Amino acid sequence: MMVSDTGNQCGCGCGGLTNGSNRFINGHYGRITNKGKHHSEETKKKISLGNIGKRLSEETRKKLSLAKLGKKLKLSPEARLSQTIVVEYDMVW
Repeated sequence: MMVSDTGNQCGCGCGGLTNGSNRFINGHYGRITNKGKHHSEETKKKISLGNIGKRLSEETRKKLSLAKLGKKLKLSPEARLSQTIVVEYDMVW
């Protein structure tokens, strides 16, 4: 954290002070502050209720569709284990 009399607080929320012309302390841009934390059940319920009735625009739906094109679905571990593996050997005696 930089200690300075002049400057603004870092944009990531760490409380550090920048040199005045920068919004972030070096290395703090794009910082994930909630990493490793989980929402409580109450918060999940509030988020869920807030999203009820929201519809995606046609443009957004097309973007999502294009983003998924060409990607293969991964099989679950159970599905992979249940597949029969056939191995053929060319044995020379």
